[in-house]
Amino acid sequence: DQLGPHRLRSFTGQYDLFGNPQYREGDVLLDSIYRFKGQSAPCVILTEADFESFDERAARKLFVGATRAAMKLIVVASPRAARFIEGRRGGV
Repeated sequence: DQLGPHRLRSFTGQYDLFGNPQYREGDVLLDSIYRFKGQSAPCVILTEADFESFDERAARKLFVGATRAAMKLIVVASPRAARFIEGRRGGV
């Protein structure tokens, strides 16, 4: 519900009468890549980026998440995923 002193604005799992998702009140939006598709924000932090191989599915999810950032993108990735993102397959 919180990230440090900041309340998280997150999806409640419910929709209004028009089919729009309902969110809890908060200062920082926490959402999935799937729900955030087509939107943007000044700063996007992609967390828990990890994949066995950098296949088309992983590339698409990373692309969708990365292109949501208008000014700043931060990717928190496993060492394995970081190697793929950086274009290296060797050690970290």
